[in-house]
Amino acid sequence: MLKIKHVLITSASDSFEPLEEWCATRSISLIRASQIQTAPILNITIPNTDWIFFSSPRGANLYLKHYSIRARKIGAYSEGTAAELNKKGFECDFIGANHSAEIARAFAQQIGSEEKVLFPLSEISVRSIGKELNSTQKIELITYQTLHTPTSYTDLPSAILFTSPSNFESYISVNTISPKTVIIAIGKTTATAISSKKYRVDAVLEKPNSDALIDFLELL
Repeated sequence: MLKIKHVLITSASDSFEPLEEWCATRSISLIRASQIQTAPILNITIPNTDWIFFSSPRGANLYLKHYSIRARKIGAYSEGTAAELNKKGFECDFIGANHSAEIARAFAQQIGSEEKVLFPLSEISVRSIGKELNSTQKIELITYQTLHTPTSYTDLPSAILFTSPSNFESYISVNTISPKTVIIAIGKTTATAISSKKYRVDAVLEKPNSDALIDFLELL
């Protein structure tokens, strides 16, 4: 096994808590720290729609702090996003799986051609899910901003898990990445952002959880 001394995950999500014990028993330093912050955009009028679709746990949490759901049904990009909504007492009528293109197709098939969807988004969203819908079916509303808040690290991580393109962009704005560093991406969108900057992506994980990450690290 490659000697991993220091793992950085650009998320403080609870889904990565089981990794702490795995790292501790192997004397591996683990840091879970997002490189971004989000700020709500207030005083927006929320329309009535058939669906509202949340693309991330962070986006869902921030929306619910400031706005009410005025849709009959709720869609979630992933199980992690659905779990965040469940904590607030909301059940999801659609939960995505696999990568964004497949989620977009599956969601479009479920809602048909008549229902209207509200997408609460960040200003830097790639808007991948709405691409499968007609323009008359979707309302893409900017409800929060994504701010880069990078941390500078003196000790270069042996492995980094980037959870989003914005976390990656923020991290490299103040840090270098060694050619020896193992780079892991959550989802193809994040992997594409990393590759576009000429960095090697060693693994692409579809789900942001400890199990998938541990399975990969144990192969090193």
